Parts: sequence; structure tokens; C-alpha cells
Amino acid sequence: MKKIIPFSAFLCFIFITMLVSSCKDAKTIFTSKVWTIEKLFTTSEIPGVIEAIDNYSKMYIDAKVTLQFKNDGTYILTMGGLSDTGTWSVSEDEKILTMKDKDSQIGEKSEIKIISTEAIVLVDTDELEYLENNEKKVEKDVKIISSWK
Repeated sequence: MKKIIPFSAFLCFIFITMLVSSCKDAKTIFTSKVWTIEKLFTTSEIPGVIEAIDNYSKMYIDAKVTLQFKNDGTYILTMGGLSDTGTWSVSEDEKILTMKDKDSQIGEKSEIKIISTEAIVLVDTDELEYLENNEKKVEKDVKIISSWK
């Protein structure tokens, strides 16, 4: 429960920032700069899942993960000096971001929770492997929230 309170405060800050920022469409905002990962969160209450997401978050921050969306519908994801490219699009209602890397046939869909010139918050639903009492477990439908600035 205590993990949700700081996240709620963070969302309130982003929401206020979003209200103050000028109205721009999602594509303009996505392509306005190179985005840097700020934090990963989860809504899960399973200790092993929380720990795994915290570890991924630290790893992504340490690796200085960035995401650059280009006007031509391509993106560059950089992590620790390595890059991956692909295509991206936003749904007509600007609620879903679809990213498809160059080697994939299926696009990954993320729910756009917050988008402003200051921050982007995306929610992905994924399967996650984690350890519990030294036993590997799998949790389906884990909500992973990523914030970018």
C-alpha cells in the first residue's frame, strides 16, 4: 500500500503539469524530444513482482534508457549504448501507443495514461517471471507503469 501513495502523488503532479501545458496532439508531444525513463511501477501487491519491477526500474535508469519518436513513424530505443529501432503509431483517440520493433510481427500496445510536454506515463500489461522463496513463478497480466521525462 505504501508504494501506491508516492505513485499517486506523482500522478497528481503530472496531471497538474499536463493541465498547465499547452494543448498539443499526441504525435507532436511524442516527437518533441528524446524521452528518458524515469521510473517503473506496478499495481501488483505480490512482493516478488514488486521486487522484480523495482530491479528492472533501477537497471533501466542505470542504463539511461531513452526513446526517440520520429515524425516518419519510426523510433529509436537506446539502452546502455545499444539501440533498437521500429515503428510507432498512436490510436485515433490518442489512448493507445503501438510500437513494433524491426524484428517483430506483432506490435506492443501501451495505454497512454498521461501525456504532456513534461512527461509521458504508459501502462503495459505483461507476463512477468519472478522468484518467490527461490522458486521461479510466473504472474500473468501484470500492470507495468512506466514514466518518461
